Amino acid sequence: MNDFIPALIASAISATAALGGVALANRSQQSRHREVLREDAVALQRELIAQVLLAGRSWQRQAFILVVVLGKASTDEMVELAGTDVVERAGTLLAELDGAATRAALATSDSQVQKVVSAIADFIHAFGEEILAPVVNSSGSAGRSEAMASASAQLREFGEELNQLQSLTTSRLALPSWHNSRD
Repeated sequence: MNDFIPALIASAISATAALGGVALANRSQQSRHREVLREDAVALQRELIAQVLLAGRSWQRQAFILVVVLGKASTDEMVELAGTDVVERAGTLLAELDGAATRAALATSDSQVQKVVSAIADFIHAFGEEILAPVVNSSGSAGRSEAMASASAQLREFGEELNQLQSLTTSRLALPSWHNSRD
């Protein structure tokens, strides 16, 4: 009987320690799992924003070309330009950019990044009416030159928005250095 009580106490302590160890291991595993999910969410956000940046820069280059072509075209030439590769490419890139901006805005939880993505989306939605239309509708070479200069300046501002988005993404949605080497 004297050996039974110490053995019982030792067994209880061992069982408690084992259960405590299991609980700590589970808690640690859950914490690590949440951390991995957060990191994967950040990686997805960065990927979606990278798509915005790539599509935005491609569209910006095409929009500059479009502004110059339309700014130098006569009214008859503008009608002929409607079905050309320049216009179709700009439209395709604009659709890609709009889709990328929508996906990024929905996936991003950072309010500053969302604000810049929204500004980019607002710009591309206003491009035709507020930026391109004055180039097309301007009369006289001075009016057209002024409209082209204004459109070019706004496209440069758009490029600055893209640069700001890249900077914010780099600083606010940073991944740990070991993220890419994870199993």
